[in-house]
Amino acid sequence: MLDATSSTPDPTPSPLPLGQEAFSLAGAHALVTGGGRGIGRAIAERFIACGARVTVVDRAFPQAPPRGAVHLIAELTETERYRELFDLAEASQGKINVLVNNAAMIAGNPLDQLSATFIADIAAVNFTAPMMLCQEFARRRPAPGRIVNLASSGGLRVSYNGGAIYGSLKAALSTATAYLAKELGPDIVVNAIAPGSITSGHDQPDLAAAKRSIEIRARMVERTAVGRLGHPDEVAALATFLASPACSYITGQTIMIDGGCYLD
Repeated sequence: MLDATSSTPDPTPSPLPLGQEAFSLAGAHALVTGGGRGIGRAIAERFIACGARVTVVDRAFPQAPPRGAVHLIAELTETERYRELFDLAEASQGKINVLVNNAAMIAGNPLDQLSATFIADIAAVNFTAPMMLCQEFARRRPAPGRIVNLASSGGLRVSYNGGAIYGSLKAALSTATAYLAKELGPDIVVNAIAPGSITSGHDQPDLAAAKRSIEIRARMVERTAVGRLGHPDEVAALATFLASPACSYITGQTIMIDGGCYLD
């Protein structure tokens, strides 16, 4: 007769602490690029609220940096300075064990408005910089380490005319995330977030671009299941999970956060 109250103990102990500690970032030091505004700022603020030390990097800080964060001003196209960037951050706040590649150039240029220079410039920020920052991060052998790449729903689905370059580079970042997860495991887990339409606060370069952005977002809202744009803090909440101990067995994934925009 079987005893319903008895069970065979699992010989493998859980790698996770009990309770909320599994979602805590206490003791972590995160480097967040593009942390001066929008999604990057929201990620930095939520990381700090969850106990992490945070260094934010941006080309400028039009408003005060996130409270509690160390901020560094840098052009991410200057890849030769990445070692110095990490050295400065670690000298101030200790070893970096979380990297968030958030900085990006937003672009919606149609084919007849592209140039080789423009493509090279946006690729330098949206793909080359994240890859080289991952390289420097991995060289320092954080264990356990977390990499969170900010991709885009536009890299997984065709969403608007003029998104060929931006979407293709974000698709490349999603693909690279899977390859890096394979290469850097088990010590480092690597995941990506693909936001849909988020009220991120990016300035548009001119009136025509701003109008086009509004039109695109209005169409995206109509397509979402939740009937609204996303908030940067909703993306930050997912990034916090991916940076936490709870994300110990998830790697190589690109997770869409788009309000159900692409359910059809």
